[in-house]
Amino acid sequence: MRKKLFNFSVLAGIGLLVFGSFGMTACSDDSTFKAAEVRLSSYSLSMEVGESTQLRVSVSPKNYANERLDWYTSNENVATVNTSGYVFAVGEGTAVVTASIAGGRAQCTVKVTDSGGGGGGGGEVATFSINPKSLTVQEESSKTISATVTPAGTNVTYVVSDGAQYVSLTQNGLKATVTGLAKGNATITVTADNGKPAQVCRVEVTEKGGGGGGGDLPDEDIGVPTNLGYAGSYVIGYTPGQENVLTTLISEFNRLTHSSITVTGVNFPEDKTADNVGNDPDNAPHIFPYASDQTLRLYSGRLITELTPEDAAYIEDTMGEEALLNATLKGVGKQVGFPFASDNGYVMYYDKSKVTEEQIDTLPELFTQAAAYDSNVCYDPTNGFYGAGLLMSYSDKDLYEITVKKSGSYTAKGHFSETDKGQGYDGLGLQGAQAMATVFAYSPAKSPDIPLVDQTDTLATINTTAVAAEYKRVMGPNYGVAPLPYISDEDHTRLGVYLGYKFYGINAKRAGDEYTATVLTNICKFLTSAYAQKIRYQMALVKPTVLDENVLALCENEPHIQALNRQIADGGTVSLGPVDSKLWNGIMNCAQSIKDDVTAGITPTPASLLGYLAILDTAVKVN
Repeated sequence: MRKKLFNFSVLAGIGLLVFGSFGMTACSDDSTFKAAEVRLSSYSLSMEVGESTQLRVSVSPKNYANERLDWYTSNENVATVNTSGYVFAVGEGTAVVTASIAGGRAQCTVKVTDSGGGGGGGGEVATFSINPKSLTVQEESSKTISATVTPAGTNVTYVVSDGAQYVSLTQNGLKATVTGLAKGNATITVTADNGKPAQVCRVEVTEKGGGGGGGDLPDEDIGVPTNLGYAGSYVIGYTPGQENVLTTLISEFNRLTHSSITVTGVNFPEDKTADNVGNDPDNAPHIFPYASDQTLRLYSGRLITELTPEDAAYIEDTMGEEALLNATLKGVGKQVGFPFASDNGYVMYYDKSKVTEEQIDTLPELFTQAAAYDSNVCYDPTNGFYGAGLLMSYSDKDLYEITVKKSGSYTAKGHFSETDKGQGYDGLGLQGAQAMATVFAYSPAKSPDIPLVDQTDTLATINTTAVAAEYKRVMGPNYGVAPLPYISDEDHTRLGVYLGYKFYGINAKRAGDEYTATVLTNICKFLTSAYAQKIRYQMALVKPTVLDENVLALCENEPHIQALNRQIADGGTVSLGPVDSKLWNGIMNCAQSIKDDVTAGITPTPASLLGYLAILDTAVKVN
């Protein structure tokens, strides 16, 4: 029987750590974000119904020439626009047409009048839209989807493209009746024979008598009033791979709050947010996702808006004290972000067609199985995030301290070396360094950042929960997830990782006037509401931060969340206060020194390890 030799607890300190209608524009994954400058041939148009004209666009700098240019209209019942910039006047009123590329955009206001003569544009303009684009229906109940099309006589076809076991569909001309059959999610695709793109309506079927009562209002809290009626154009960053999530959520925001905002989405890696926003804050997104370890630099640079007491109360009421604690800057008591993901940690993905979880429960077993299958294990503590979690997993104390000041400056120090004896940190860093040496002693091992499609020869990978959906998709029936392994049977300590939150923050340089700030705040509240987090989980397997029991029940059987929960219960996670990049760099250098010794056939001694840790102590010190 295995005996656990160490006593662990998840640190209760501030967990600001590692790590994520309209039109979504994906920019490149470059670490430096610079919005494009977009110019139009005209910024206002006066048109009559039936007319069309082309807006020409120029973009600078030239390196954006190969980026995708997207066009959007604020009101497709007034004016539509195609991918070539042709604007078609559909009905009386005013619409704003937007050209967007890589975070830059330009807009043209289009005023359309009815000449009474039907126009002379060479025939009626083709248009196609459906309403609603998402709906909730109870079992044994029905709701209607309607299509609006031109020219007259256009044929429309409704098809249940996914989830036919959950809904039935009856079409009657331009309308279709959707009936809930069983609890689940379905997708209805609607096509028209006038050449316009297909439309999609997402349907959620809830249990009979499950509540609602508000028309298409969901059972879960949406975080904001339903009568906001907002308009305007905004840029919002999305975590890589979650463009469709943001698209769906903003569409739902517009539907549920009777708003008509236009959003340009920008691919915004949350681990580089401080660099991307700091490079050009005036053109960076209005709302951006960021990893917890970015908080300090965002706050220090005055790049992020401080939340009001009411916003903090919203977080506490919706997500609990722990979420509020993780959103709070220790020392100044400020909150600057709305948490939207609470599974920001690491687990072990493995090929369950080859091994069982029990066969890779310890490092020796893991590497023995890898050798038997001539496979790799992707795990490298020389990555600062991986190494820091391992280094600190032996402690019920925070081995890295930072004090934030109201001015935005801070002081930091480490407690890794022997010099901290007598202060309660005796040997804790040394134990972590010895565990690093144990990992490096095994082979084969690769970087965990190898693209999943290139891991065909990999038995197991230690990686972030953020990639769970992609692993699940690519691995299919071979998808297995386990907590990180123990060091050995004798040293029954799990490899350590960080666990924290991901947030949405509001760009302080673009919050603008009171109206804009209010709109952005309410968008953030909706994006972190119980309803939005349910959708985010369903689409991307992101564990919710909210306390809503119905939402949490959705993911209780998800393999990567179960593995992470077991790791938490077994002391295999660490929460850390606000951090500075010097911590990651210092740990990377310390781990590399240990790896170099092991690779050279040198067995690290306590003295040599303490020497590397002393250098780490010095590297992370900030006065």
